[in-house]
Amino acid sequence: MAADSTTTQQQEQQKRGSSSGAAANAAAHAGGATASTSSAAAAEKAEGGLSSGSLAAVVPKWYRICLLWFTGPERWKARAFSVAVIVLSLVNSMFLVRISYAQRDFSTALSSKDVPGFYAAVWQFVVIICIAAPLFSFNSFLEDRLVLSWRAYLTRLLLDTYFKNRNYFELKQRSLGVTSAPRDSGGFGGFGAVGGASGGGVDNPDQRICDDVGAFCRSSTALTLSLVKKVFNCAAFARVLWKVSPMLVYFLFGYAVVGTVATTGLFGKVLTTLYFQLLAREGDMRFSLVRVRENAESIAFYGGGARELRIVAARFSRVLSTTATRIRWLALYDLWTSIYNYATLLVPSLLTAPRYFRGEIEFGVISQTGFAFSSIESALSVIINNLAQLSGLAAETDRLHVLMQSMDPQMPPGLSGIVRAEALHSDDPPSSLRGAGSPPPPPLLS
Repeated sequence: MAADSTTTQQQEQQKRGSSSGAAANAAAHAGGATASTSSAAAAEKAEGGLSSGSLAAVVPKWYRICLLWFTGPERWKARAFSVAVIVLSLVNSMFLVRISYAQRDFSTALSSKDVPGFYAAVWQFVVIICIAAPLFSFNSFLEDRLVLSWRAYLTRLLLDTYFKNRNYFELKQRSLGVTSAPRDSGGFGGFGAVGGASGGGVDNPDQRICDDVGAFCRSSTALTLSLVKKVFNCAAFARVLWKVSPMLVYFLFGYAVVGTVATTGLFGKVLTTLYFQLLAREGDMRFSLVRVRENAESIAFYGGGARELRIVAARFSRVLSTTATRIRWLALYDLWTSIYNYATLLVPSLLTAPRYFRGEIEFGVISQTGFAFSSIESALSVIINNLAQLSGLAAETDRLHVLMQSMDPQMPPGLSGIVRAEALHSDDPPSSLRGAGSPPPPPLLS
């Protein structure tokens, strides 16, 4: 009996020791999570400093990221898509000019009760639309294909780099405040350490690769092609408007310059910073939920559900707070753009009506002038009308730039953007990419 009692006491002591060890591990895990949160907050603060700068400061980073596809192994596909959509944009601008002339003839015939001229203008308009509509749709199709190809290339490139040389582990160690030995890398394109790229963690690399890459490609394509189309429209309609009233052209350019400077000064910096913060905080909340799912058994065993709920709720509150602030600023921005756009509705009629009353121009010229005026105004106000999207692109560019700076790229541009199994399952660069005794390949951005 004494032996049984002794054995039972030893077993209880072992259980208590095991429970204490497990509790210590759980506490260490919680401490690691806290350190990760602190590092992520510090990185967010450092990166927020980047994003709070002017939109122009992001342009060099955006350009370098774009060069990855346009100078890489898929450069001919990238350039072919780009040339195709630019040519189609030029053709579409020419059709828009023809539509303005058809609209002029239509209005003139209607005002003068010219029945044959009216139906001739209608048929002209129908023919133009039948040709232009398929071209407009095909242009949208090509833009979507360009975005898809660009995203596929850039995502595969980042995935390959993320899984090479244990970058996934290095990023995690930095988020925990552990600094590994310096590696032989000059960063992406020789930028040097930026924001959270050095000495701090990078929050949510999964979100940056999965979400930010797609948003970056979509916004870059949409804004760049929008700018190209606006330039073509401006060049095409400026000649039409100049024939009617040179004063309208001068007024438009001056009005657009003043409006652009005022809009970027009032809203550019604020919207960019808020969008950057929103992305980071949404990623932090998603990371908290993923961590709960991956450690569900341990959390349930030690009764940590209440603590995890408080963490997730706190991060969700920060998401709501940032979103509410951004909504207020977007409301002010929408109010400003509405005033800016509606303030010029009567300008074409006010400047062309005296000439019409004197019999110098036909009635259809007034409608054509309004069409040309609105097209040029839209072209010159591209920054004003797309500032929210521009601020989002600036934040996505910053986040991708910091992620690239944080990883040690050992992959040459000639990888074709495809993640090879040999690269994914080895910590060393694939042997197929290097010859015997050859030095490591150059960084991605050079």
